Amino acid sequence: MGFRWIFIIVISLMILPALAESGTEQSGLSIDAPGVATVNQTVEVLVTSSGLPVSDAIVFFTTRNSQFQQITDENGIAAFIPEDTGRLYVFAYKDGVQGVETMIEVRDAHESVVGEPVTPQPLPTDAESPGFGSSALMMLVYLARKIRDR
Repeated sequence: MGFRWIFIIVISLMILPALAESGTEQSGLSIDAPGVATVNQTVEVLVTSSGLPVSDAIVFFTTRNSQFQQITDENGIAAFIPEDTGRLYVFAYKDGVQGVETMIEVRDAHESVVGEPVTPQPLPTDAESPGFGSSALMMLVYLARKIRDR
């Protein structure tokens, strides 16, 4: 076999797995959530991918004092009732799909302002979330729970 054929085979072996993987992976997740929520009132978030609801996604709701994990229903919805004011960080993850996180401001009932709803702002991909520490930490927690529950 000539050098040219060896080169073609090596390049093919490097490219084919990447092409196969890119065809099976779904696009990233999105979270539709209110920008502001009220203490002791249910906050519902909608997890989607390519505009379609994602069922069985893992959603972490994290405040400064607690963390709660929920699985989205068949309509892509997960719910949480915050007990404290401050920032509520929401992180959604599903196997094979890039996770996403956002932040919701939680206020007391007397602090809520009537008017235009506030749109949640996704956290920058290079910024660490004060609620999570990082998405990598959330993945470690998820994997540890998965291993523990076996």
